[in-house]
Amino acid sequence: MQILFILIIGYGLGNILIGDIVSRIYTKKSAFELGTSHNPGMANITAHIGIIPGILVLLGDILKTVIAIVIAIKCFDGGRMGILYAGLGATLGHNFPFWHHFKGGKGVTTTATTIFLYSPMLAFIALIAGLIVVIVTKYLALGAVVIVFAYMALVARTPQELLVCALFTALMVYRNYSQLKLIPSGQAEKNDILSKFKKKH
Repeated sequence: MQILFILIIGYGLGNILIGDIVSRIYTKKSAFELGTSHNPGMANITAHIGIIPGILVLLGDILKTVIAIVIAIKCFDGGRMGILYAGLGATLGHNFPFWHHFKGGKGVTTTATTIFLYSPMLAFIALIAGLIVVIVTKYLALGAVVIVFAYMALVARTPQELLVCALFTALMVYRNYSQLKLIPSGQAEKNDILSKFKKKH
């Protein structure tokens, strides 16, 4: 029952789509009207509104995940596993908000925040693995999936850890499937991070 309450609180906080709020403040439009991805995440906001709005979205998504985790630990004595359950709830709320017909973001920031708070060093290794994949293949979707797969392989030592990490992985695959299925044919969207970095410098 305690786990259920933690998931519900996380889900409720996850429903606060910071990207949509920021978009409406800056453009008077919903984030779901921006670009081709119609995603209320940092990348879409940064691409179509600017760096500052993008940073605000990033910080907001991190904050709502942290708040869910703090509540899980302090109010429900969720222990260390409370971090994963609260983060999972926040990710579910972010990805499937009830007020928007269960159509939301991809949960990259909420997932990354959760795994980092649960195990910083292993999360860092997983993030580096994902970054390398993105640099080599230029597929952001593939890199996002590799991060959670790598993290699951590194962290999962108990049935509970395996279950929650598997759910995070399944969510990431599901939300990126539209791009992942296009990779074999070479039609998936590519992002050359190194080229963009060199141009800026």
